[in-house]
Amino acid sequence: MDVDTLRHALDEAGNRSEIEAVSALEGVRARAHRRRRRQRSLASVLAVVGAVGVIVVLVALVRSGHTQESVNISPSTHTPSTSSIPAADTHNREAHAVDGVSIRDDRHLVVDAGCPSDAPAVHTTETRSKVRLRAVYTATTLLCLKSVSVTLKSPLGRRRIVDATNGRLVSVSADRRCSPPAEGQRCDGVPSGTNPAPLSARIVLPSKTMAAGSSMSGSVIVENNTGSALHATGCTSLFQVALGNDKISPSVAWLACLQTFTIPVGESSYPVTIDAFYSWCSSASVPPCTDGHPPPLPPGEYQAMLFQTAMVPTPPPIAVRVT
Repeated sequence: MDVDTLRHALDEAGNRSEIEAVSALEGVRARAHRRRRRQRSLASVLAVVGAVGVIVVLVALVRSGHTQESVNISPSTHTPSTSSIPAADTHNREAHAVDGVSIRDDRHLVVDAGCPSDAPAVHTTETRSKVRLRAVYTATTLLCLKSVSVTLKSPLGRRRIVDATNGRLVSVSADRRCSPPAEGQRCDGVPSGTNPAPLSARIVLPSKTMAAGSSMSGSVIVENNTGSALHATGCTSLFQVALGNDKISPSVAWLACLQTFTIPVGESSYPVTIDAFYSWCSSASVPPCTDGHPPPLPPGEYQAMLFQTAMVPTPPPIAVRVT
């Protein structure tokens, strides 16, 4: 029985004292109910405040982490102003053009470069076709001229010597590989001291001697300095190299297909095979076939000549001896 029903029954029975007791009990219940509601409200407020506090702490930690990260990486990404660098270091690690080079032998160069009180460090980058030189200074004044010896990792050969700062060929003051030494030029005839041609090619062979009837793998190196890729058509390859001389004309055959090739900017290489035997034969003409195959070339001096379907300037042939 609830409080209202009990109070109504007591009122009808005329029990005033009991009614007053029930009313007092009802007041106690009401106050207890209001107290519980306040407690629940307070608990909710505390929960919200606690959640907000956690979020604030997390945000502060995240911001602190980002700040710490930026502090850690700033030394490697921030470029200090010139005024913050001591005057003696304003040209630290600055590269300058090379003035010239003398070729002592196939492994050693003497590089001439403007320099401060100490000789510059000369860095080399070697590829199959070039030796790139870069002079690096560590002070502000360039008031003298010093020579720095450089040892190559592989023989110079016919590789060009290029200034890495501007791409120009380095002028050769002397080439002591030949006797007497060549002054102002290279012994091997490789150009020096001028800008590279916009488009050029050359034949590279592992040897200049071949046995009659043998084959040799080589390559054609193309230097595309035009600034854009070139496109040419051919079948399986753009280039072939064949041997010939005054008595035997070189001959090549192209397969009947059509493919598009891209010659990229810079240096690119294309494999070729050089054969020291005829490219044809016949039972009714010269040269006659040997066991159904073209016979070997006769021993002698030949020229390895480039044939192509591209529009690359034809390089000079290379002398090859067939034994």
